[in-house]
Amino acid sequence: MFVAANRATESSQIAVNSRWAPVRRLHDGALAAVELQLCGPPGTRLSAPRALRESARAMQETQSLDAVKLAIAPQSAPMPVLVSVDLESPTVPGISESVLHVITITHHAFAEQPAYALRAAIEARDAGRLIALDSVGSAPQSIALLPLIEPDIVIFSPELIARRADADVSRTVHSVASCAERHGTVLIADGVDSELHRRRALATGATHGMGKLYEPATSLAEITTEHVAPLPIPPAAPTRAVGETPFTIVSGLRAPVRSAKRLLIEMSIGLETLASGLGRDAICVGTFQYAENFTERTAARWRNLARHVTYAGVYGVGMSLTAIDGVHHAPLDTSDPLTSEWNVIVLSPHFSCVLSALDLRRGTADQDREFDYVVSYDSDVVKRSARAVLRHFE
Repeated sequence: MFVAANRATESSQIAVNSRWAPVRRLHDGALAAVELQLCGPPGTRLSAPRALRESARAMQETQSLDAVKLAIAPQSAPMPVLVSVDLESPTVPGISESVLHVITITHHAFAEQPAYALRAAIEARDAGRLIALDSVGSAPQSIALLPLIEPDIVIFSPELIARRADADVSRTVHSVASCAERHGTVLIADGVDSELHRRRALATGATHGMGKLYEPATSLAEITTEHVAPLPIPPAAPTRAVGETPFTIVSGLRAPVRSAKRLLIEMSIGLETLASGLGRDAICVGTFQYAENFTERTAARWRNLARHVTYAGVYGVGMSLTAIDGVHHAPLDTSDPLTSEWNVIVLSPHFSCVLSALDLRRGTADQDREFDYVVSYDSDVVKRSARAVLRHFE
């Protein structure tokens, strides 16, 4: 249990202190925002804000930690203040526009509960909150979430600028640049502890940074507001209709083509192979109508796919809500319109494709069943299709 330092009464409680960390523009040091951070007891392994938050996540105590933060958060401020909380933490109604309520997502949260993470992000954005993808660059899986979540803020992990450039750093830089170009995402480098780190952060494309180079304060009053250039937050993304399915999305933009099942099988296998080659940058989603359509041969392909991509999810009537060999299974209700569709969706920062087919309920032999299908490589269309499937599930 985390409590403010002046309220700790039991030995089992961890006393935390607040501090205010400047977020500065990297090229000129202008103050862009101040982040409210919590630190553990001085001289302990929890004294650093990031270490404290990671410990809270491991202990499943982020709500407790965030409750302390929200109690400390100002109602208004002379400069933009970032108040970041995790997905499951409460929101703050009625705060000033100068206080930016940020919902943070990590690739760990998505891996554990992908549908919940996506739904929570959509609801938070609809409520006017900002979405930040945290610890980008700490693991390849974080890159795969960029096109799906389209965060307002990307926070680079300190590890990204703590080491010399290599293939992993390059991969992260390319992927984040794509997201920033499309969505206007603000890129903040964490761990800017020296002039070397500042230069490395600029080289990654980050525009803002925070760390020991920009000394934190114990109160807002200690931070000068002479040169303030607020974070350039991108405009809110439009909300999509809840009842969308991949076929309704894509067929509204592309003319369907009629085909027997035989061709669709080969096209699906081709997409699965492409997804495997993309590696941890990719998310792959498939809907198979009914569990019996997800044959052992198909299951074997998806198990292999799951070994390469960040997330592989399959859905159908009669499937159990479980993960088997890395493949996430989820059931469809018999009344769900997805039961009439066959979808394979591949989403990554640099390649996206959706194959969506509507079952016409014609054809006697299984291989000769007829479908109307559509294909799109438009990343915005593919994102909508992936979200349309994932938001069906708890």
